[in-house]
Amino acid sequence: MKIFKLSLAAISICSFSVLGATAHAKVSQGWAVCKKDIKKFCKKGVADDQAAFQCLESHEKQLSKSCFAFNEAYEKEHEKSESSEKAGTHE
Repeated sequence: MKIFKLSLAAISICSFSVLGATAHAKVSQGWAVCKKDIKKFCKKGVADDQAAFQCLESHEKQLSKSCFAFNEAYEKEHEKSESSEKAGTHE
């Protein structure tokens, strides 16, 4: 689990264009596992990580297994970050 979190953090540092000509959106490279799902379900494109998460979350029962897993990990990490910010601590 610790290795996965480190990998997720390392992946999140890099950026790439997920949808090419359709959106020119920059989201973390980790979303690459969701590229097909994003093209299928997010027809308007995604501008950032949060937009990708929100779009995919609304289709979570239809996502590929790898995309579902990444989306869940993103959600947990995002919730953890928000609670740290509210408590005044940063990890």
